[in-house]
Amino acid sequence: MLSRRQQTTLALTGVAAVAVACYLGALRGGFVWDDLVLADGSGIGGGDSVATCFRTAFLDHYYRPLVSLSFYLDRLWWPGNPEAYHWVNIVLHALGAVATSLLVCEAIGRRSLGIIAGVLFAVHPAHVGAVAWIGGRTDALGCLWTALFAWTLVGAAGRRSDARAPWLAASVTAYGLAVFTKEQSLFLLPLVPLAFACFRPLRGVSLPGDGWFVLGPFAVVAAFYVAIGAFLGMPAPPPLRVSPLDQVAHFGQSVLGYTELLLVPSQRPMHSLSLYPWARALPWTALAGILCAGAAVGMVAFLMRRDRPSAWFLALAVLGLVPVSNLLPLPFLLFAPYRAAVSAIGACALLARTLGTLRADLPGFRAAPAALACAGAVCWFAIQTLEGIPTFHTEDRLFRTVLSYDPGALVAQYMLARSAGAAGRHSEAAGRISAMLARLYSSRAWRRPTAAHRAVARDPAVRARVLQNQGRRADPAEFVAMLYSQLGYATMNAGDARGAVAAFETALGWRPRDPDANYGVAWCYARLGDLVRAETCLRVALAGKPSAGAHQLLAEVCERQGRYDEARLEWLRARDLGAGG
Repeated sequence: MLSRRQQTTLALTGVAAVAVACYLGALRGGFVWDDLVLADGSGIGGGDSVATCFRTAFLDHYYRPLVSLSFYLDRLWWPGNPEAYHWVNIVLHALGAVATSLLVCEAIGRRSLGIIAGVLFAVHPAHVGAVAWIGGRTDALGCLWTALFAWTLVGAAGRRSDARAPWLAASVTAYGLAVFTKEQSLFLLPLVPLAFACFRPLRGVSLPGDGWFVLGPFAVVAAFYVAIGAFLGMPAPPPLRVSPLDQVAHFGQSVLGYTELLLVPSQRPMHSLSLYPWARALPWTALAGILCAGAAVGMVAFLMRRDRPSAWFLALAVLGLVPVSNLLPLPFLLFAPYRAAVSAIGACALLARTLGTLRADLPGFRAAPAALACAGAVCWFAIQTLEGIPTFHTEDRLFRTVLSYDPGALVAQYMLARSAGAAGRHSEAAGRISAMLARLYSSRAWRRPTAAHRAVARDPAVRARVLQNQGRRADPAEFVAMLYSQLGYATMNAGDARGAVAAFETALGWRPRDPDANYGVAWCYARLGDLVRAETCLRVALAGKPSAGAHQLLAEVCERQGRYDEARLEWLRARDLGAGG
């Protein structure tokens, strides 16, 4: 007969096995999207040393040194091996599922509910992007640290003061690891005093002020993270570039999307990379999301009187979504399903507690409703997850799938255009960028430079559509100008020099001294025989960014105008820059 400890160990091993088995299909995936810059080190500051991981921004936007460190070690131990990268994600996810089981066991005191929560976490569709996509490592690792932080925090809160210290030390450590993995964890601080309100022992001596006293070390960790990030010059939060009303609408749509993903997951929220699927039914979707947010907060207050463990788990889910729900400006993408992975810990715990307590008034079958409900939830989650995992096998499949569920995801259209251009399918690339512009403008104004400029400057709907997709990294005009420049190159390479000139000139209306756009339009002018304009644009391009190609083209233009001495000088400059001329 197995002891209780052995039974628990066996059950937790089963939870880990379910998590691993669920994601074995991810091993067939390669490097997609951000994976390439993470694998070559450029996305983590060059990947030259451990110190670099702690001094530079992760993907130019965030301070996530532990994620950078994990990719540095990947690059050191198994460079260029995507299967090994995937195994790391899968193991992290399995450990996160085990930690979630331990958390629920500690909080509720029922091993069966802990195992159910762990299995639900293991197969929940919110984790597909975090586990099947190598670049989702941030959220897989963040879930592990968050679950450990929550488990040890509940353990500390539920023990007398003389037995609390080791649990509290472990919780502070895990919280620090979570914060230095993803800034989203900063918003979990209120869980500390709330845990002492929900799980404090009925007997024994408590620390003065309960959780408020204990909050101190956690707050110090959070302040240290913010201070070191500021000292190193990490990117500051982007400014709010939309009206307060639009921001409220984005918040409501985001909340509705994440609620759908966590509670009734399907392929649509799993593969959405913009708010477009919910924007089509404005203002009702925004209103529904705001009502969901209000109901969640009200439910926390209600459950504090009836079921405090459930109140705490609901608070965990809510606080996990606060920083990604567009209450604050986001640097990139206003919606991304992998951002809900941490909140899935609380959602799965609540679901296990709700479904696991269902009972029937039938002798010998009292637990049947709970068993059937839990089995149904696990099966539904697993089906959605298994269907979603192959999406991340190739970049082309990923972004084509995203567009099928979210036609407004401009990032998917852009990545497909970039892939088409790299493969020499320039007409397809031009068509995809044209489709992006048509969707942004929602009219034919994008074809007329003056109208295009006016719309971006004055039409809030156009600016809102840009911000929905690219976040607030830069002014919308900068993003649209980049699209026109890319359209110019795609059209130019497809053989339509006149069409390319129109695209480049539209881009230059926003950025008249942009080196890339000036070089592209100069190439077109040279092919069309307008050598004076070509030379003018080339000199602007060279003033901004000297390049061998621009010097070569300028030499050709000078030769065609009979200025051979100047042409010879440009050839020499091209050679010095590595052209080999």
